[in-house]
Amino acid sequence: MTVIHINVPYPMLLHRIDFAIQNQIHPEIYFSAEDLDACHEDDLQRLSKVLRENQLEVSIHGPFMDLSLEE
Repeated sequence: MTVIHINVPYPMLLHRIDFAIQNQIHPEIYFSAEDLDACHEDDLQRLSKVLRENQLEVSIHGPFMDLSLEE
């Protein structure tokens, strides 16, 4: 089976986790600065448990500032 690994925004994954599980999609979870401010530990714990139980590999991508020294 082909492994599919996609970037998905955190709020979308919370609402579409069943789709990811059903299709065995391994998420790269993107957290915007707003997502980090608004997320709740209980939601993160539940999501983590579901992903582990379904053996989906996860990576995390967060907000970053442009590292270019040129303006």
